[in-house]
Amino acid sequence: MSDPRRDKILETLASDSDFDVRVSVAGNSSTPASVLFRLATDPDEGVREGVAENPSTPVNTLLKLSHDPKVAVRESVALNEVTPLEIIIPLAKDPEATVREIVAGNLSTPFHILIEMAQDAEILVRESVAYNPSTPVHVLTQLAYDSDQSVRSGVEGNEATPVNIRTHLALERRKVRVRKAVLKDILKNKQILTELPYDTDNVTRCIAAGNSSTPVNILTQLAKDPEDDVRERVASNHSTPSHILTELSQDEEFWVRIEVAKNPSTPVDVLTQLANDNDEDVREGVSENPSTPEQVLTQLAQDPDGYVRWKMALNPSIPLQFLIQLAQDPENRIREGVAQNPLAPLDLLATLSRDPESDVRRAVAGNKGCPEATVNQKSVVVPDSVFTPSRQRVIPLELPGAE
Repeated sequence: MSDPRRDKILETLASDSDFDVRVSVAGNSSTPASVLFRLATDPDEGVREGVAENPSTPVNTLLKLSHDPKVAVRESVALNEVTPLEIIIPLAKDPEATVREIVAGNLSTPFHILIEMAQDAEILVRESVAYNPSTPVHVLTQLAYDSDQSVRSGVEGNEATPVNIRTHLALERRKVRVRKAVLKDILKNKQILTELPYDTDNVTRCIAAGNSSTPVNILTQLAKDPEDDVRERVASNHSTPSHILTELSQDEEFWVRIEVAKNPSTPVDVLTQLANDNDEDVREGVSENPSTPEQVLTQLAQDPDGYVRWKMALNPSIPLQFLIQLAQDPENRIREGVAQNPLAPLDLLATLSRDPESDVRRAVAGNKGCPEATVNQKSVVVPDSVFTPSRQRVIPLELPGAE
């Protein structure tokens, strides 16, 4: 349901001088149709691309963008699940192969179009036809003998392909299929899982350590494994009992403690202990854990490490008072995290939409709104000190490495 306050925020941000902010507005499913229509003529290709892939974009705007001179924009129109057939069909003859590829994989593309596209000179287009469950059987049979392996693999993986054709194609990749079948057995057979802790292969033991079906007595053994990565998988397993997680919280390897800190099954007393860990990465794990209690969050909101506060700002379970507090943080990244949080109320987002840092405004533009309970609450009082001059000159935090 449209909210006038949210619409006003998005309308204002649609004219922001920062490209990334306008891109976020263009891709926001809550952006009003009138704003999307205006952004469809934005001079920047990335903004128009965002409008083209937005499921809330009206058909007349999608039609206009289907003739955009930029390939990426037309690709986004073809990818949009709400794009009607009268727009999809002309794109099947687009001069760019990548656009045709997307049309060829669309479940709604008519049979006669798929038959034509099965003859396309570009391999990637034929491959997309081969994977499409809507492709007629006689076309799949034809593509089963395509000169390119990727096209034949598409036919084999298509659920609409007749059994005899799939059997024929399976022979080409028999070894790979056997290995996959063995892996599926490992994940389902408890007897095999019982034997895995004694396997000499680290990867095999990791499979058992991270599997939710692994018996407690086996997890107990794996929690003492000499390899760090095996213990790490036990620590991240949501089925690991609390007494094992408590033990692993004392592990000398910080990667193991990080997984314990992030695990929602970790007991509160252990999370309280890990909130004081010497390693900031461990404290980050506690700050993003949905099970972390308020008294611990109160402590972490004052943590000297910016990454800890940033992970806390992104926590989808964080109480509102902490979002308000972190919205005043001098670090750009923390305020950006608050602006990204789906729990951030509209009044707080309105304040952050005027933040001097474009990354923060971009995050507001990309926030799809608040839960109904939050929207209907009383206005949030945001201190004027959020944007004092002293806080406009700050060093942006870099994103932490992949976890």
